[in-house]
Amino acid sequence: MLDFTGTILKMQLQSNSICYAPAPKPDDEVEQRLTITRDGRVWLARYNYGNGMKYVKSQSIRSKLAKNDGALLLDMVADYFRDGFSLSFVTDIGDWELVLTNTDGETFTYGGSLCSHLEYRHQDISDVLRDMLQIPDLMAFDGVPEPQRIEQLEIQYLHETNPIDSLTETMTIDRLSGCFEDRIEDTTTGAIQSQRLIDGHAVRSVLDQLTLEDFSEPAPGEPDDVVASPHVGRYHVCVSTFDGNHLDLDGDYAQLTLPPKWPQIMDALESLSKRRYSSHIFSSNEYQFRKRRADELILVRVVFDTAGRSYSYRAESDYLKVGDDVIVPVGEDGKEAFATIVGIDYLGSDEAPYDLEEFKSVIRAATPTDYARFNRQIPGKP
Repeated sequence: MLDFTGTILKMQLQSNSICYAPAPKPDDEVEQRLTITRDGRVWLARYNYGNGMKYVKSQSIRSKLAKNDGALLLDMVADYFRDGFSLSFVTDIGDWELVLTNTDGETFTYGGSLCSHLEYRHQDISDVLRDMLQIPDLMAFDGVPEPQRIEQLEIQYLHETNPIDSLTETMTIDRLSGCFEDRIEDTTTGAIQSQRLIDGHAVRSVLDQLTLEDFSEPAPGEPDDVVASPHVGRYHVCVSTFDGNHLDLDGDYAQLTLPPKWPQIMDALESLSKRRYSSHIFSSNEYQFRKRRADELILVRVVFDTAGRSYSYRAESDYLKVGDDVIVPVGEDGKEAFATIVGIDYLGSDEAPYDLEEFKSVIRAATPTDYARFNRQIPGKP
């Protein structure tokens, strides 16, 4: 196939969904013929299967794009075919044929299977055509998308236990623009951390791994006697699908109040992230956190150095969390030592591995005085 040259004047796209599957019904749409001119005129003819010998035209649509939109669309298509383009060919899936005409009257013909993702500047040309022409069920180059295909996903995390830690994190993934964005704002100080990725192929690949059912499956739910935790934030999720519907979820950002497949959802989304800061949405310590029941004891596992073994201590406060530095007693004389929490377990009184009297208790969370005394650096301080 020759590379396109010159200035494009017109495109004619014929998309056909016939494959080796059982024959379509007479009223099933099997072909679309789309024409767009540089001045923005648009024609779309739809054809049903009919008797299989000759298709039956079911609809003809004529419209006009806004000023310059026709040239914008055609230039996008033409630029894709100018140099180094690639096309996919798969059997049993339907096909398309495209004819481009330039201002010199020369024609260039291309073809491929009806599953082709023609990407131009991180955008899928089929999706751009559907969006700008306002024809959601356009076959284009990749066939009509599934109605529940995820188009956009927004996840918001809010933590406002106290003014010091009050913050919001908002993550947005958008198929059409090929954009992934994550933004954390400290609502007290106004400090902002963010990242933005434009990569249409990567964004589409991730969204294609996810289904609406991943989000709509009910959360397990919490027992009635759980103890409120100061470390649990709130979440709001909005999932927008191709058919124009929206699924909204909200609740505590914790294990039993999130959809069961949340860890897999996070694994998929994290492949887009290049962050160099701490994300609450991606933190498994947060989304896999289980709140304590009223009759359960708190055992924290601590280490005294990064390579050391862990030791268990009782804790009386739900304010402690993984990663916190604490002061604990060691030895028979109860000498104070500096340690870091690496795990927290909630156990019923009959589930403790040893007699409860054998467990020493955490003395306190480390204070600035303790950091200086043990010659340690306060987290977040230079």
